Amino acid sequence: MNVVLYSKGSDDIWWFVENCIKTGRNFFGSNVKLAGVSLDLYDFMWTADTASLIQEDPPIWDKKVSEMTESQDTNEVIVHPASEISEAEKMKALISGLSFQQLDAYIDNNVIDLLSAKEFLKKLAKVTLGVIKIMDREK
Repeated sequence: MNVVLYSKGSDDIWWFVENCIKTGRNFFGSNVKLAGVSLDLYDFMWTADTASLIQEDPPIWDKKVSEMTESQDTNEVIVHPASEISEAEKMKALISGLSFQQLDAYIDNNVIDLLSAKEFLKKLAKVTLGVIKIMDREK
């Protein structure tokens, strides 16, 4: 998926990022890597369309933003704040000390109806996500 970046209120493309992966304010593509883009100044749009650079300085592209078809598909990677990673580490430390029998006993004593089952599943999902985040960070 590609991204076009353009000045707010403008129809002129400033950057066309091929095969873009977006993390926060960073747009990394196969043709250009843009870090720390000011989203106060620029808008962006995901598209499967392509554009060709006609002139480099100032950039002039063979299409305008209004000629591009916006896509609902994105390649945005959500970067989780350090506080979430820290919380995930706390959860990992908490459950890693339990035996299987202790975990069974916790479930038997605390999961007694649909509401408590939902709450336990939420905790389990958070722990699972936390472990995944920690594993990803350690790579």
